[in-house]
Amino acid sequence: SAPYARELLLEGNPVAAKYVKEFKKALSNQNRAVGNLFRGPNQIEDIGLTINKLERGDLKLRVRALEAERSLSRLEAWQRVIGGALFASMLVNVGTVLSV
Repeated sequence: SAPYARELLLEGNPVAAKYVKEFKKALSNQNRAVGNLFRGPNQIEDIGLTINKLERGDLKLRVRALEAERSLSRLEAWQRVIGGALFASMLVNVGTVLSV
């Protein structure tokens, strides 16, 4: 009993502090549970509305396809190359016409 009495005298009342801490934690959990009780049905309704929109086709999901993006970037590069070649051939034609 000596260590227990010493603990009470030196540290105040750690057992009561422990119980207060546990009570505050339980109260916090209870408040969160009550909040979720009223928020949960609204979230479920929102999810249901989104699913209905998907089924009707009012909402479409966008899926990124990396292959499509890579091929698009390759096509853009080719388009720049062809545009440059056309511009160069145009300059050659203009030069030829002006030199004659």
